Amino acid sequence: MPKSASRRSASTLRLLPRTLQPQQLAIEIDLVEAVLARPREGSPGAFDLIYKPEPPGQLDIAQRQLWELFLFGEKVAEWNYDPR
Repeated sequence: MPKSASRRSASTLRLLPRTLQPQQLAIEIDLVEAVLARPREGSPGAFDLIYKPEPPGQLDIAQRQLWELFLFGEKVAEWNYDPR
């Protein structure tokens, strides 16, 4: 990933150590897309996450869709989408 793209979408976490002893930090993230994790050169313990496109499935057929948006149980919007 180019540095400019990674910096735009990066999150920064600053920790102030209470001791000079080495500390461990574990971060867990839930991803909704498939990614490949590759070690980042020159940054021990850092990884680059590379988006892995999924193959089209049987249900990936372009068809008309009806979208509805509800807020607190009340329909506030409705629209049709036809990607064909």
